[in-house]
Amino acid sequence: MASSLLDRMNEQKIENMAEKYLRRYRPYVDVLESHSLLSKTRSVSAYDIYALGMQLDAFQAYKQMCEDDGTIASLGTIPNIALDVIAA
Repeated sequence: MASSLLDRMNEQKIENMAEKYLRRYRPYVDVLESHSLLSKTRSVSAYDIYALGMQLDAFQAYKQMCEDDGTIASLGTIPNIALDVIAA
């Protein structure tokens, strides 16, 4: 019983975070839903959007760290392309 309640709470948390990520990263979620291999085999779930959002957040944090370090300029357009690659 406790496990079932915990599972439902985790599912609700994932769904809430997926909605947040959907608002924040809508263009990348659209790419995931229309051009990814995943979307060709099954429909994209809230968990998939949650996982994508976490990956994009991690990349944004890395990009910010590089900007703070002064090395992001040496990467050219790679940071912009990387976001599209993560989504696809």
